[in-house]
Amino acid sequence: MMRYVLRKSGFTLVEAMLAAVILSIAAAGVILPFSSGASLETEGARLTLGASLASQIMDTITAKPLFEPNSDTAGDYDDVLDYDGYSEAEGQIYDPFGTLIQGPEYACLSRSVTCEYIELGFQESQKLPATCGRVIVTVSYKGRTIAQLTRLVSK
Repeated sequence: MMRYVLRKSGFTLVEAMLAAVILSIAAAGVILPFSSGASLETEGARLTLGASLASQIMDTITAKPLFEPNSDTAGDYDDVLDYDGYSEAEGQIYDPFGTLIQGPEYACLSRSVTCEYIELGFQESQKLPATCGRVIVTVSYKGRTIAQLTRLVSK
């Protein structure tokens, strides 16, 4: 008499599904920190670029005299106070030579400048003529400020 013995070899469908679920949970746990790290790296690079762009235009502005007594033309950018209200729209960032800076990392960046006289004096009765100016450069990414520099400039 011959007997047939059933041998169990391989996995059942339930075992295979359970292994797939466990593997996907483990994979998500390993991949999640890498994707989070990549977004933090991108944000860090954007902040560094914003600080660099703010510093670049601040250096250009502060290399000029505080004001030109012989020039009454506003917007000719021959003195610090001419830059008051200067702005560059998103994707329209220029280098110090007037060339448009292109690249995907500059597409959503904008810059603006505010300049104002500062009156010096230690008491209200001792106000001196304005000999200082405050320059504020702001760099924004999609309307959110990512870098801001403030500097006092004197004659």
